[in-house]
Amino acid sequence: MPESKPEIIFLNRAYNDLDIQLPLIDKIAQDGSFHVRVIGYPCDGDMGSPRLHEAVPYLKDRYDISFETVLDRAPAPVAMRVAYRLEQFLFALKRKKLNQFKPAQLALKVLHVGVLTYMRHHFRGDIRWLDQMCATWKAQAIIMDEACVQKNRSYMIDHILPQKVEQGAKLYAIQTGQMVYLDVAPNKSATALEQLNRVRRESRSLTHRFIVPSALDQEAVNYNFPLESPEVHGNLRMDMGWIRKLHRDILVPPYSAKKDEFDQRPEGSLRVVFMLSKLSYGVELEEIRKTIAAVCNIEGISCAIKPHTRGMKFDFMTESEISGAAIVYSVPSAELIEWADMVLFTGSGIAFHALAVGKRVGFLKNCQNLETVFDNGNACDLFNSSEEIVEFLKEWQKSGEPDLSDEIKNERRQWQAKHLYADVEDGKTVDHYYKMITSDLMS
Repeated sequence: MPESKPEIIFLNRAYNDLDIQLPLIDKIAQDGSFHVRVIGYPCDGDMGSPRLHEAVPYLKDRYDISFETVLDRAPAPVAMRVAYRLEQFLFALKRKKLNQFKPAQLALKVLHVGVLTYMRHHFRGDIRWLDQMCATWKAQAIIMDEACVQKNRSYMIDHILPQKVEQGAKLYAIQTGQMVYLDVAPNKSATALEQLNRVRRESRSLTHRFIVPSALDQEAVNYNFPLESPEVHGNLRMDMGWIRKLHRDILVPPYSAKKDEFDQRPEGSLRVVFMLSKLSYGVELEEIRKTIAAVCNIEGISCAIKPHTRGMKFDFMTESEISGAAIVYSVPSAELIEWADMVLFTGSGIAFHALAVGKRVGFLKNCQNLETVFDNGNACDLFNSSEEIVEFLKEWQKSGEPDLSDEIKNERRQWQAKHLYADVEDGKTVDHYYKMITSDLMS
């Protein structure tokens, strides 16, 4: 009987976390030396559902990777397994045409919230069946996001992970996202600040490595989690090889079908996409409304608006104000970036992706009241008013894309090497992470 491969488990609590993990999952699976499992688990009352990511069909078609959740089978209680499947069904149904019919929309929302409430209630306190399930895990490494250094967010984090580390597994925290704000606590809501202060007092993790993409993230972690020792190793998601694969092989048929709402987007001579960040992160509401309206009403502009992927609703402007622009929730950001001639943003880290693929990117400084890494204009075009961006786009329509000097192009290349790749050679962050982790496991 052939000897089984050593196991590496990626724990997933949210879509955005899997965005970061996927390049490394792909790399380890290519090696073939490990059995790779990607497991959704409950955190903050919600369930990770890794199978929902648009890149999963491609990876499953090529590698022996298990995409699963802790609610797929026994010993998870039957009632919880049924509730989870119902929640996933309702979630998918909400995105279909039926959702446009108001009475059906309300009924679906009430039913979906009811199922989620039931699940969240049963994710509180001790989850003994999870102990039984995870007892079978034989992972050499467990890789997840920074939630693992924060207590009281999940039974998995507080009770299961310490057991696995004691049994010999190495625990890796790879930060989700990348800081763009110079303020280490950009979300000024009372709840967020209360949570931050609690975490700063209590945080002490069992991580073998806590990995962050940039020096600014390291500074933020040193402040927010003073007992941790963050290491800077570049942005894993922005690996150039992975980005090329994403656009060339994954976000194309048969693995990714164009969504109806995106197919029906208005056509025009110049295509612009707004990548919105949460309003609580320093966004000037009246300025962003004014800027979106001004751009959408330029004759000959095709405009798409992408709300932030963590539950943001675009409900602060009317259809008449955005003049036929497509509001796209479910279209992958990478696909939108590929479509666009120009990407406009206020603070979202998705701008890094647009920069990495060579798109023209504009930072709407007039709409952002927090200091950011984009303020000096070394990374991308910078606009201080809605009038500036309108003038820029009209000039583009009239005379073609505005030129950049060789000096500016070189400044932007250097900025990306420093801020996105921590000066990792040729932006090959995946190779760097892979060699580091596999070397750890052999030591």
